[in-house]
Amino acid sequence: MMRFAVALVAGLMALSAQAYAQSYPNPARSIRVIVPYGPGQATDLMCRAFIEALKTALNHQTMVIENRPGAGGNIGGAEAAKSAPDGYTLLCTGNATHIGNPFLYANMGFEPMTDLVPINAIAGTGYAVMVGARHKDKTIAQIIAEAKAKPGQLTAKSPD
Repeated sequence: MMRFAVALVAGLMALSAQAYAQSYPNPARSIRVIVPYGPGQATDLMCRAFIEALKTALNHQTMVIENRPGAGGNIGGAEAAKSAPDGYTLLCTGNATHIGNPFLYANMGFEPMTDLVPINAIAGTGYAVMVGARHKDKTIAQIIAEAKAKPGQLTAKSPD
């Protein structure tokens, strides 16, 4: 009798796991993909290429891309963080929303490390630090020393 009960429970668990796995994504629902940058920017183009591949992998699931630019990605990030945690809203973003912005904004509108869960990295980019050819600083150590000596006087730019 005990063997029968164990076999029955194991069989029911296998069936329920299979049924659960088949319930997502629901072909009747669209998956919303928030890109927190303007159309045509590098992150947007990478996300669109990734979403096309994802559609194919998900049997041509309908996916709607929404560009929500502003505040260095915070507007779109906050929108995604406030969405229902049902798997039908994805955020496709760059580094800014998780790495740079927490140091730049006192209130981003969301907590990137706790309000969002990473699923997959889709690309990697390299960064370079550059100065004008006539600039006196030629190494990172020199730039850091100058920044410490002149707080708030140096400027920087990032593509994110």
